[in-house]
Amino acid sequence: KELQKERRSQLASSLPVATTSSGIHYCTSVVALPAGELRLLVDELSTRVPSGIIALGTQDGDKAHIFVKVSQDKVGNGIKASELIKHALEIVEGSGGGKAEMAQGAGKAPQKIAEALRKLTSQLP
Repeated sequence: KELQKERRSQLASSLPVATTSSGIHYCTSVVALPAGELRLLVDELSTRVPSGIIALGTQDGDKAHIFVKVSQDKVGNGIKASELIKHALEIVEGSGGGKAEMAQGAGKAPQKIAEALRKLTSQLP
């Protein structure tokens, strides 16, 4: 368990963080982790991206899993995780949902995770 935490910490520090033209920080990436660890990695990344959007995807078996988190201040600006994830889930032929701050879903087209995350990124203001 401690080894998994250390591995997540290393992975979180290695993922790229970018900024939109309007100044919003975001991290979108396909990672090689079991789906159950996505949320833990998102929590780990939240220390690097305290204000912004984090969207991660992974393949677990024959399923695509996507997890999105939007910081509270960005939710206040009208950005919602539940809205961002919708189009991404369409691409991976999946479903899911969530709240304004956090949303997740799974689909049956794991080969399209990167495309789904690009679509999600293209929706950022």
